[in-house]
Amino acid sequence: MSKTRFTDEYKGMIEAYPSAIQFQLNELFESVISVIDSNNLVSILFIGSGSRNELSIKKMEEGYDLFSDYEFVIIVNKMISKGELSILHQVFYQLEKQWSVRSPLFHIDFGVSTYLKFKHTPPTLWAFEAKNMGVIVYGKDVRNDLIDVKVDNLDYGNLNELIIVRLWNMLIHINNGFINGK
Repeated sequence: MSKTRFTDEYKGMIEAYPSAIQFQLNELFESVISVIDSNNLVSILFIGSGSRNELSIKKMEEGYDLFSDYEFVIIVNKMISKGELSILHQVFYQLEKQWSVRSPLFHIDFGVSTYLKFKHTPPTLWAFEAKNMGVIVYGKDVRNDLIDVKVDNLDYGNLNELIIVRLWNMLIHINNGFINGK
């Protein structure tokens, strides 16, 4: 299994996935922990469909194909160097190649934030999802440091853009049979 001390929450969440997906996720997060200085790494927060146990997975003759991203945020005390960021990009690129995911929809999607900046995230839909549906993979539980997002304080700033992006992705990947009513 994993040689890194992942949270029980994360371990419980990934049990719902096939062992090949569990292996990929563990390999992904272990690579983050190996690149970022342990004194600087505060937390890894898994977000998006993966954290909600909603990854779109298709069983293939050999392995699985993924139609979802692996999305997460790396929270650090001080911003990582361009060199560390470059190493992360290289490692993630190699993992994507190694896993041979055929779907153009799959990507390792991550962000890096300082803890101070993370704590001051505005009350957006992203903050709501991270706080309420994110899963702590490693380190401190930073979700409670995010503001409670409610209808009366929701920052609609990028919501329209988010809706357009999601609708566009659905449209460009729609099955022709569906369009033709088959």
